[in-house]
Amino acid sequence: IKFQYNPSVDKYFPDFLLENNKIIEVQGDYFHCNQKKYLSGPNEQQINFIIKDYYKKCFYESNDFKTLYIWESDIKNSTKEIEEKICLFFRL
Repeated sequence: IKFQYNPSVDKYFPDFLLENNKIIEVQGDYFHCNQKKYLSGPNEQQINFIIKDYYKKCFYESNDFKTLYIWESDIKNSTKEIEEKICLFFRL
């Protein structure tokens, strides 16, 4: 899969930019507040990341980018499944 790592897309920097306007964003469990791990909800720092993520998602959607979000813990614990998700996403 051909990709660019952390390129500039307007004022955003997606983790991976693939062909055909596809983006993969890796969500760090702490900063993006993975609710499977942080059951008490986000703290102030996490809330700031969540708000930024929302605006970035709106920008991607309004500019016809298809985006796959992957959690850090899923990469660590379910590598094979994540590889399959990425391959399927690339073929869409």
